[in-house]
Amino acid sequence: MEKENNNNNNKRLSLIEYSSSLALFASGRSQDINTKVGACLVNLNNKRILSTSYNGVAPNMDYPEEFNKDRDYKGKMILHAENNLFRDCLIPAGADLMVCLTISPCEACAKVMCGFGIKEVYYIQEYPREKEFAFKKLFDFYNVKYRGLTNEEIGNMLHFTYGNLVTLKNLVKL
Repeated sequence: MEKENNNNNNKRLSLIEYSSSLALFASGRSQDINTKVGACLVNLNNKRILSTSYNGVAPNMDYPEEFNKDRDYKGKMILHAENNLFRDCLIPAGADLMVCLTISPCEACAKVMCGFGIKEVYYIQEYPREKEFAFKKLFDFYNVKYRGLTNEEIGNMLHFTYGNLVTLKNLVKL
């Protein structure tokens, strides 16, 4: 396993921290004002990023304003980040795959991930409206390793991001 970041910018983020950071930044592209979800797909064999995505409407569609007024309607119509994750990427045959998410998956997205043979899933927080945590039952059945990020991992992501923002601020003289 990679050496963890010990709150020191001279160290590398772990693969999980790095991929979760990409998922977090991808969530910033979501048009959903209630639940911004980001995802990152990683090939564990070569530790390369295959895809990032976020929840939203289909490509080349405008986000309907009525989505902001009716959360239940929006929830039925919006494409989840996990589904968008697989839309535009080529997955090498036999690749061991990991998904990092900003929020734990719903049951339907967990099924999609199991169908793609995902080996590991990590998330920053559990989805508060998912009461039964059905994704855990599916992942247990299909032997998918999963867990929420630890406070230390989240702290490492924040520390690294903040350190780089300070550097960027100094470069552009804000």
